[in-house]
Amino acid sequence: MAQQLQAKKVFDQIAKVTPNEEVRDNRGMVPGEIAHQGDVYMIMVKEREDIYNIHKMLRKTEQGEKTANMQLAPGTTKGSRHIIEGKGVTVFAPAKDASPLEGPFVVATEEFTLTHPEHANHRFGPGKYVCTYQRDWAKEEMERVRD
Repeated sequence: MAQQLQAKKVFDQIAKVTPNEEVRDNRGMVPGEIAHQGDVYMIMVKEREDIYNIHKMLRKTEQGEKTANMQLAPGTTKGSRHIIEGKGVTVFAPAKDASPLEGPFVVATEEFTLTHPEHANHRFGPGKYVCTYQRDWAKEEMERVRD
């Protein structure tokens, strides 16, 4: 019962968050350009493999499986709520052996918006994007920063 009350309290706090109304327009991006929302980076690419020429800290891995999860940063905190909204978007999870800095691969045939309750929302045009995470340089091992 105590866990249920705690879960309800957390849910109620998240539900009270007033979303940031600012929208940044990234629809004119070209492959190689980067937009960031807090600790999440969206890098436009021609093909997924191009990311290894752009981001030297990532390990070369196979593409992960298609997922219905539109939340790009793992976790349940308010800071992890980087969520894609829009139609015509396919998200592929990172491979199991991917670097801790590599997130999902996004293929969009239509415009979409990356939303977050604390950061400005970002509008993206159709294309292919690799999501990566900011590195926590204070840690000795490679680890991502978390909002």
